[in-house]
Amino acid sequence: MSQLLQQAECDAIGVEYRDGKNKVYAVDVAFHGSGVNYGDKNSTIMKITAKCLRTAMCIYGYLDTRDAEIIFASPKINHSILEGLMPCIDDVQMLLDQYGFDFKVRVIANGDFKKMVLDPILIVSDGVADTNELFIRSYKMIQMFEGKEKKEPIPALLQTEDTYGELKVGKLAQIIMRGILESGKVSEDEVKALQEKEYSKRILNQSRPVLVKVGGEYDPVRYYKEPVRLFGSDYLICSQWAESEVKNDRPYLLKWISEHQ
Repeated sequence: MSQLLQQAECDAIGVEYRDGKNKVYAVDVAFHGSGVNYGDKNSTIMKITAKCLRTAMCIYGYLDTRDAEIIFASPKINHSILEGLMPCIDDVQMLLDQYGFDFKVRVIANGDFKKMVLDPILIVSDGVADTNELFIRSYKMIQMFEGKEKKEPIPALLQTEDTYGELKVGKLAQIIMRGILESGKVSEDEVKALQEKEYSKRILNQSRPVLVKVGGEYDPVRYYKEPVRLFGSDYLICSQWAESEVKNDRPYLLKWISEHQ
């Protein structure tokens, strides 16, 4: 037990503030070219299970919270290990539930890693100005040599419900909606309708026009700064997206995306 606690570490911690409450996200990421390997099969399963339990202990001990999401993520876990690991993760979840912790334990691996970790990172990378992070820097370098340094519509490959589920609703508007608008798949009539308050409220649950023309009258605080070029004019996209118990814009935006992507 002492060794279990002394080896405590976590790769990333995030805190979400919503509806007056804090939620902690703790992520351990393992990358082994031939698949996650901490010895033999049983040792690997035990060490991953221990990582999740240890992270739960640290979150409770250091951050004094019982509401958290604990994630072990890897692009490659061999099937036999994953098959033996998941019942152990279920046991961890049952143990935490039994002692009154609102902790959710997740393993994201293989194909799910691509959809839920890699693809969302690639989607949001265009909005990251700081390239000190080596992965983002490497990805942008590849784009440059492929002639993709200019923004393009988000590839259809990345447009999956699993990927969208890992993105906040504001990012869906700022990146996915923008990509659809820039792709030319939205009619001129739809662009005009999105400039109407009533239509924006009915279709996208917004109390102001989703699109405003640059140079017109609008509150700049309520719109993203970067314009989108549509039918010869520059427009700004509304930035006031929420997903709370009081106002949840996600289903409205996802429906609009589904109908226009």
